[in-house]
Amino acid sequence: MSENLFPIRLAGVPEHFNMPIHWAKNKGIFERDGIDLQWLDFATGTGAMCEALKNNEIDMAIVLTEGAIAAIEKGNLMTILQFYVLSPLHWGIHISPKKNYKNATDIADKRFAVSRLGSGSHLMAKVLAAENNFRIADENFVIVNNIDGAAKALTADDADVFLWEKFTTKPLVDKGIFQKIGEIPTPWPCFVVVARNNFIEENKEALMAVVGCINEATEKFTELKNKTTLIAQKYNLNEKDVKDWIKSVEWSHSPVIDQDILEQVKETLKKSGVL
Repeated sequence: MSENLFPIRLAGVPEHFNMPIHWAKNKGIFERDGIDLQWLDFATGTGAMCEALKNNEIDMAIVLTEGAIAAIEKGNLMTILQFYVLSPLHWGIHISPKKNYKNATDIADKRFAVSRLGSGSHLMAKVLAAENNFRIADENFVIVNNIDGAAKALTADDADVFLWEKFTTKPLVDKGIFQKIGEIPTPWPCFVVVARNNFIEENKEALMAVVGCINEATEKFTELKNKTTLIAQKYNLNEKDVKDWIKSVEWSHSPVIDQDILEQVKETLKKSGVL
């Protein structure tokens, strides 16, 4: 790698939302603008990435909006730079096929598998509970690290319920490992780009370059005719499912933040007892 390139550690979940970044990296878009983009997959999700930012293990991340706001409100010295995905995230509510729960009322006192405390799966479980007028006891959260851990926990009856993005879990639903009994969409743009505050202060020019590349990546990827195939192949998804997902997703192409939306998320998290 050329010594003239500026190294930036960018993290995200190993899911289809981040395909534009991988596509742009393979096309040399970041290198063209002087960035040595070092991508790190975090299967453990938003909570783990926020912790990694706090510990100076990464510089930037693409994380769930609600997770970013919760972390910042709790003192994590990071900043939301812009929205990454403008459309909502559709969380599937999953249980073991051996269980016969039908709706939120049936799972009010059950054990919820979460990747970690402070993660999207944890926060959205609390939002689900608040919307359905129940509270999940702290001891009913079971930390499973990632989607594979959740599959093991539900199969072994170590947990009862698991919330995760529905297209990511669909292969497991199709295989009969999970049963989906409902959905809960986030009523806000689902992903944001964040960075450590000290990184922002010390590397403004490089930061502007990488944000510009991210926006170029999402704009150009949206226009690709073969994006369905690329996503299906990389993330082992059914092409029909990917086509359905693409119809519902909208990536951001500009460094814009709507403060009113962030306040709405904050208020929802307060009502849910997260903040």
